[in-house]
Amino acid sequence: MVLHMKIAIVGFGVIGRVHFEVLQDLGYDVRAVCDVDYKLHDCLPNVPFYMDYFEMLEKEKPDVVHICTPHYLHEQMIITALNNNIHVLCEKPLCISKKGIERILQAEKESKAQLGVCHQNRYNPDSLFVKEYLSDKKVIGGHGSMLWHRDSKYYASSEWRGKWKTEGGGVLINQALHTLDIMQWLLGFPKEVTASVSNLTL
Repeated sequence: MVLHMKIAIVGFGVIGRVHFEVLQDLGYDVRAVCDVDYKLHDCLPNVPFYMDYFEMLEKEKPDVVHICTPHYLHEQMIITALNNNIHVLCEKPLCISKKGIERILQAEKESKAQLGVCHQNRYNPDSLFVKEYLSDKKVIGGHGSMLWHRDSKYYASSEWRGKWKTEGGGVLINQALHTLDIMQWLLGFPKEVTASVSNLTL
């Protein structure tokens, strides 16, 4: 069964392809894809392919757009879609600056469309269990650990990774954002935060 919602994806790298496959598995019809690499068009011979995001929005007029591009592109793409009352599901982070999030939230407030951000770990069975378990309990503190490993090959895999201007930072805004999201989702926003940094690898 194909569900009738006009969906477009911008950014057809690793995560964009995951979005495409999941949407197909769920019965949604992806009507257009946009990426700066035209060679990716060969992967999608039956889907309209664009290299210009704004042209795609104008011509295809999707109901919703999935934003799967590098971090630094998210803000403008989100705001443009919301200004056109197009629903948005964006990969995290929504943007890479405090000013950026203020602009996005203002655009969302003025739009008829909804904005969502991918924090998929909220839907893991263990996360849902803990959320339910804590629903009637008072929590006075929490601790999160992020144990992923990203080597130099990961950062060399894309030109935008690992750079302030394009990624917006490092582990905190990229990988650890999932841990931070789960903690505030389970426990609420903190009243006080302390931090320390160490390098124990040597």
